[in-house]
Amino acid sequence: MVEQSGAGLRGLAAIVVGTALLAGCSGGGSGDSAAGPAVTLLDRLADIDETGAVAVDLERARQKLGVDAADTESALLSEDPAERHFGGLASAALGPLIGPFDTPVTTAIDTSRVTAVASKGMGATTQRTTVLATDQPFSEVAEELEAEGYSRDGDVLEAPKTEQPMGIEAVSGDAEVIVVGDDAEAVRDAAEDRGDGSSGAVRELIESVDAPAAAAYAPGGGCPEAIAVADDIDDRRARVVVVTDSPQADRFTALQGEGAYFKGLSFDEPQVDGDRITAGLSYSEDNTAAHPLMMLTGDLPPDELYDCG
Repeated sequence: MVEQSGAGLRGLAAIVVGTALLAGCSGGGSGDSAAGPAVTLLDRLADIDETGAVAVDLERARQKLGVDAADTESALLSEDPAERHFGGLASAALGPLIGPFDTPVTTAIDTSRVTAVASKGMGATTQRTTVLATDQPFSEVAEELEAEGYSRDGDVLEAPKTEQPMGIEAVSGDAEVIVVGDDAEAVRDAAEDRGDGSSGAVRELIESVDAPAAAAYAPGGGCPEAIAVADDIDDRRARVVVVTDSPQADRFTALQGEGAYFKGLSFDEPQVDGDRITAGLSYSEDNTAAHPLMMLTGDLPPDELYDCG
């Protein structure tokens, strides 16, 4: 293995910087596929090849880690590595629903009842839409938000113009899901199951890595076609997968020791199979180190992982 050093990863939100996840991932699919409830939620989202996506089966993560971890924020700060691991996975998926400040939306939605999450949009500048599988009735959330001044447009609740909801401008839902995001029409489409996320490179890659938690995006430009990180929940192991034409192991730049995004990560030698290059990795229990899933939910440039030449 080749150990990386450098500045820490800039995560999706400042709340996960400094509370990075500790216990980790396993290499090679475990059979606990995110293609269950979490990946199915991707079908509700649109344009995920352009924005990237995260799919996390929180219920499976709880079971594999052996934690209750109902309170995600407390889990992030727990002294128990398994709880911290769960909290980090939840943060990567739940994004603006996890933070240091209460908002009407974070108060109304009970994240302890969420069993699976799919979210599109990576990085602070990208439009984000998050779909939650939960048994919490949307009517319960809507009632609380209307009492806080949110206005109703059909089944979509929109934040007051004076509110600063930390990226949660709109909320909607149906009998199976609650949807939050920063664009009312995108939230409405996801709640009404009008997305196109059932196809494309990102969906295919997240489903094929066969992990309880995965993130993927398509950088554009054709090389690489797509990049994914998979977390199988065991032994602080993960996998990075790069999809490109005629991949070459010596172009996997994460091995070169110059990446600023890989503090505490140790990569295996990459393996080429068809149009994919896969590198297993392990990572440190240092709570200032980057967690693999956060590589893609932050600002990682593609050439930090693979040099297309």
